[in-house]
Amino acid sequence: MNLNEIGGGVVRRTFRMGSEQVFSGKKLTREQILAMPIVNRTALIEKKYIEVFMAAPGDRHIIALTEGGFDVIEGRKLNEFPLTRAQAHELAGTIDEVPKPHVGRGNKRKAEH
Repeated sequence: MNLNEIGGGVVRRTFRMGSEQVFSGKKLTREQILAMPIVNRTALIEKKYIEVFMAAPGDRHIIALTEGGFDVIEGRKLNEFPLTRAQAHELAGTIDEVPKPHVGRGNKRKAEH
């Protein structure tokens, strides 16, 4: 992702930034991400410590929160309180593509008498 495309991010794994410990779930602004040394920023993104989202106008992104809810981001957070998955997709205008569980015959055994 080009630096001009970064709109912000969310911490997915706890790490240290200077003397500050940054915990999972913390939202980072574009400015905070761009202020990181290039090597550190690249490593944090590649190793999935930080999930970044694009700053393209009109693009809405759904971010999963550590508490189990969801936020919708369009350059800024659009919702005031955490949303359910369905509410987040409705606000983002996207389709909720939850994989359906595999339903098979299973491992049924006949009861022995």
